[in-house]
Amino acid sequence: MKKPLSRYRAAPDKAAEAVFKSEAKLRSPYNALSEILGKPHGGERDGGIQIWWSFADSTDRASVLFIHDQKGSGKPSELRALPHYDWVIDGRDKAALDAFCRWLSAEVIEHVTTHPPPRRMTPESKAKINEMIASGMSAGDAMKAAAEFEGATLAIGDLVWPIKKGH
Repeated sequence: MKKPLSRYRAAPDKAAEAVFKSEAKLRSPYNALSEILGKPHGGERDGGIQIWWSFADSTDRASVLFIHDQKGSGKPSELRALPHYDWVIDGRDKAALDAFCRWLSAEVIEHVTTHPPPRRMTPESKAKINEMIASGMSAGDAMKAAAEFEGATLAIGDLVWPIKKGH
């Protein structure tokens, strides 16, 4: 169950047309943001942005925040499949932007900690299993004999805002 957004409320789509003075980047998997913020807006806008959310600070209605992908960053389905992505967050006021980023970063870290990414079969293991199946072994037996998994791990330190250079 999605928990309430604390002091931040979804803003109308037209709020994203505001004039923004500050920008930040926040690293998060797509699924974490969609669980925390709700379903994003979609469709191409502003020369390449394809996924976005608009929020207002309930304590300061003039403080609008616009979270979006980077222009020309790829298809939405590709962004959703990435282990994480550096989302752009625009705001009218730097202090409000920083407060929102600290809050959202903490929420993302909590989400990733409580909902770890799925394990994936190693490429070598997949190849070995396919060979076994091709030689006549059942898929279940081949999986039992050769399946090796790797975790799709995310370093929590990489999700802390602000993003450290080189990470």
